[in-house]
Amino acid sequence: MKVIVDLCVVPIGVGVHLAPTIAACEKVLADAGLKIQLHPNGTEIEGDWAPINTRTDKDQTLEDKVASVQALLQARASSTGPRACSGLAGNAAPGGRR
Repeated sequence: MKVIVDLCVVPIGVGVHLAPTIAACEKVLADAGLKIQLHPNGTEIEGDWAPINTRTDKDQTLEDKVASVQALLQARASSTGPRACSGLAGNAAPGGRR
């Protein structure tokens, strides 16, 4: 089965000249054997469907996936109170400095 994806990547921190970054991305896609078409707002990608990083054991909609994450966030917030990016806290130096 073929799938088509519309990809828009916005490079951050590379300055105002995006052509070299976009060209590098296009090369990676082409080297992967994908059919690509650059357009003003991104890139159309066509390729064969491969069940990579997706569940195939049950049907799941985008809404199901978002609801699953939201339920985890709500459960965590109700058990520990509000936190912001708790995964970063373990990397902070003593005194809260990084």
